[in-house]
Amino acid sequence: MNGLKMAAIYGLKPHDAGACGPKEKKTIVLLNYLREIVADEKEIREILSQFVRAYAYYQLIAKSNAIADPFNDKVVEAYWLGNSLLNKVKIADLRNMLINQMHTLNEKLTDKAIINMVAGIPSRALPHHSFQVIFQLGNTNESLDLCLVGWGKVKEVDKKLLVEGWSIAHGKGLSIGNPMEKIIAWDESLLPEIKVGDWISFHWNFACQILNKAQLENLQKYTKKTLAIF
Repeated sequence: MNGLKMAAIYGLKPHDAGACGPKEKKTIVLLNYLREIVADEKEIREILSQFVRAYAYYQLIAKSNAIADPFNDKVVEAYWLGNSLLNKVKIADLRNMLINQMHTLNEKLTDKAIINMVAGIPSRALPHHSFQVIFQLGNTNESLDLCLVGWGKVKEVDKKLLVEGWSIAHGKGLSIGNPMEKIIAWDESLLPEIKVGDWISFHWNFACQILNKAQLENLQKYTKKTLAIF
C-alpha cells in the first residue's frame, strides 16, 4: 500500500465522522481513490494535506530523514504503524512542531499553557500516531481505544470481521490489555483478499490493511513505547 493510500484509509472513518480532515466531506473522493476508480493524485494530496495534524507529522518525519515527499510510503507508514524513521526525529523538533500546531488549532490555550504542555513531553517520545492520540486526548479519555490504531488476528470473515484484538489497560500507567474479541467493520472492495488467520490493523473499528510480520511487530513495538511514557 503506497503512502497516499495509507494516509487515506487511516483517515477515512474519523474524517467521515467529522473529527479530522477538510471541512467539506471528501469521503467519497477518498473511497473512489482507494478503489482505483479515480487516480487524480494531485487532488488526493490536496485533500490529505488538510488532515493538518497527521500532515504535520508526515512533514516532520520526512524532513528529519531527508525525504522530500511527506507522503513517501515509509514516512506515512512510520506515523501510522511505526518504523525506524521515527528514531531520527529529535525531541526538540517534535516539541516545536506541536507548539506550531497548537497555536494554529487551539485558540483557547495561551502561549504559556502551550509551552508548558509541550515542555512536559518525555524526551523518549516518538512522532507515532499513538503519541498524538494520547497527547491530544489525555490518558483517561474513553475514546482512546477507538482512536488508536489497533491490531488483531482475524477469526471470522463475514459482513464484519471477528478479530482477536485488545484494549488499553489502565493501572498506574497505560499498557496493552488482555486479548479480547472485537467486531470490526470492513469494506470488501478495499481488502478483498482478507482471510481467517490474517493479522490486520484497524482504526475507528474499521479494517485498514493486512499486516506483514514486520509491520505487525512495529505497530506493537511503537504503540507500547508510547503507552509506557503515559
